[in-house]
Amino acid sequence: MKYLLLFTLALLSSNAISQNEELVNNALEAYKEGSFLEAKSLIDESITFVENDMSPKVWNFRGHIYKQLYKESIQDQGASYRDEAVASFKKSCELSSDGQYYPDNIKALEYLSATYFNDAVDSVLKLKYNGGDNPVQFFQNFKELKLWLKPQEGVKAEELMFLKMLAQSYEKIHTKHDSEDRESILKAISYYEQALGLDAQDYEANFNLAIIHYNEGARLIGGISYKTGMDELISIQTRCVEYFRHALPFMKKAESLRPNRVESLKGLMFINRALNNFDIYLEYKSKLDEILNN
Repeated sequence: MKYLLLFTLALLSSNAISQNEELVNNALEAYKEGSFLEAKSLIDESITFVENDMSPKVWNFRGHIYKQLYKESIQDQGASYRDEAVASFKKSCELSSDGQYYPDNIKALEYLSATYFNDAVDSVLKLKYNGGDNPVQFFQNFKELKLWLKPQEGVKAEELMFLKMLAQSYEKIHTKHDSEDRESILKAISYYEQALGLDAQDYEANFNLAIIHYNEGARLIGGISYKTGMDELISIQTRCVEYFRHALPFMKKAESLRPNRVESLKGLMFINRALNNFDIYLEYKSKLDEILNN
């Protein structure tokens, strides 16, 4: 009886291994025929077996199936496929270390990392009023994967560029909707500030942040009319001064980073005039006239 039991267990084990291999082979055939959804179903069933769950080859193959499904899907539908492809290639890397499937895994992950970044940039360019922050999630996916692949390189350059693009897109949205859309201009300010958190020496972020604060003050002044009451007028004047004071250090920083640029000198001239710093205003005006006349 004891021997019969052992024989039965061995037979069951043999059948399990056979079924395990058959699922992978069938998934491969479906993949070759372009039946990627069928291949997905088969490979997902195959990893329920321990042997496959611990196989870098199977996880590498699973990654390629999901990668192909992502490539053939539109963006929204393909998002989950791409995430699964990334998870599969990463697991294959962890199981194979620097072995046979490692180079192919890394190559595939670098491709998928680039698609996350491209989607982030594309989504920024297509941002709409009240459109949400989908680009941020795409970039976060890119950032996590890039740091996993090449932690020594970091993502500072890409993140700085992305944050400034995001801020500029929200500026454009605000310009279209003006006073109806306070949320967009606040987001623009926030993203420029995040950019400066990465690099306080960035000229573009300093200059554009100064312009936003100045324009916000100018916008308030432009809203004053004969109907404006005295209390409201005093409140507007106070808020205007706050905006102009916020703008000044950013414009000064921009001027120090790229001295004698016409745009930053004009900015300093107008901001100081708005703050009633007439002596300083005249200094910048004189300097600007000298540059423009030479």
